[in-house]
Amino acid sequence: MEDLNEVVGRKIQSRLEELNMTQADLARELNISRQVVNKIVNGRKNITFNEARKIAKKLGMDVNKLADSKTDEIEEQKNEPILAFMGEVDSKEAKLGLEKARDVMELIIFHKDVNENKADIFKDMEEI
Repeated sequence: MEDLNEVVGRKIQSRLEELNMTQADLARELNISRQVVNKIVNGRKNITFNEARKIAKKLGMDVNKLADSKTDEIEEQKNEPILAFMGEVDSKEAKLGLEKARDVMELIIFHKDVNENKADIFKDMEEI
């Protein structure tokens, strides 16, 4: 199991990639050395909440999401059936297609849940 430093580091690296930034870019933005950023990203440095807050702000993230490993697990589970069926994609059009497929899957699951819990839903509505 990953420790907190590894989770934070992985999230920072992932966000850097999304923004097409390097560790050196982040280091310049934070006015710290590239080596320190590298240690943070690789989970080899304990960072304070204040440091995490500054990093999150520079990366346009919520500081609470930096340490939350659960969101990754949920996102991976949510995407897994579609990716297993379609595989990884690179083109913009294919990514849009995946997003639409995810939306359709979410609607199907929602309607399935409603149908399975219909009796409880109507019972609750009668009480109102």
